[in-house]
Amino acid sequence: MDKLTGEVLGTYRLLEVIGQGGMATVYKAVDESNDSMVAVKLLSAYIAQEPRFKARFAREVEVLRSLSGGKIVPILGYGEQDAFTRYVPGARIFAASQSNRYVIANLAKGGVVKVFTQEPAGLLLNDAGLIGRTEDGRVVSSQWIGPDYECKVDEAGWEVTGHLHVIAATKLFTPVKNLVFRTVLVALGWSPRFSHLLKAKIRKVLILRQQTVPVRFRRRLKLDGEGLTLVDELHIEGPVRFTALSTGDDFSVRYVPQSRYFQAQELASGGTPLAPGALEQLNRQRTITIEARLPRAANTGRTVLGP
Repeated sequence: MDKLTGEVLGTYRLLEVIGQGGMATVYKAVDESNDSMVAVKLLSAYIAQEPRFKARFAREVEVLRSLSGGKIVPILGYGEQDAFTRYVPGARIFAASQSNRYVIANLAKGGVVKVFTQEPAGLLLNDAGLIGRTEDGRVVSSQWIGPDYECKVDEAGWEVTGHLHVIAATKLFTPVKNLVFRTVLVALGWSPRFSHLLKAKIRKVLILRQQTVPVRFRRRLKLDGEGLTLVDELHIEGPVRFTALSTGDDFSVRYVPQSRYFQAQELASGGTPLAPGALEQLNRQRTITIEARLPRAANTGRTVLGP
């Protein structure tokens, strides 16, 4: 089944593909405003981003509108689909479009967010969530596949709540560990048996093992016109004190042993450390709120709002 079958564009619900070419796909659809059957022609995504092809398409529509006859299909209208939001509950993946950019979020991993621009194509934001170190030396993060995570989604955005997870020291790749790991992969990664054994070990240690701390987080993303706001809340529920905390940071974990290279967005990730005063506020008042605003064309700025 085509991935757009069943979707609604304006008042038109796409029922099935009835024609397809290199530039566009034609769908049988129903106009839900009057229950009439229509044909909807959608330009391919890569074509729709080219101004000259869009202009050509618009000219074709105007020419067809000027024609009439018993064997000519009338043109009811044309245009561009407005900004959209989609959510896949099984995978807990959220996607949205905003003018010249796309927003992708993985709620299953605590609300990891990536924002991509269309023109020029590139990564605008790579925010992997919260990562910190407690007074007893443990490294904790929201960037984890937590079975207790609760997700809520609507047209305006989403929120995910849960507890921070402990990351064992062996799960953090120092440059030396990274070099050793890559060397082993280059030397033995060609062996399917070795790769599957290593993958099973990594999955058992990194994914299936769960250890939380009594620190509850709540991460919210709100779409606001052409911008978005990312809000992180922390509530310490037990005997925990932080010595460091960053938002938007990432840590280098490789789930797939055959993967020998980093993606560009992994290297582009960089966290914003909490200032000493804000960190002390968190330890003293046991709660803190951090807000990041991403306007239409500006760098992300984070503000500590307090309890």
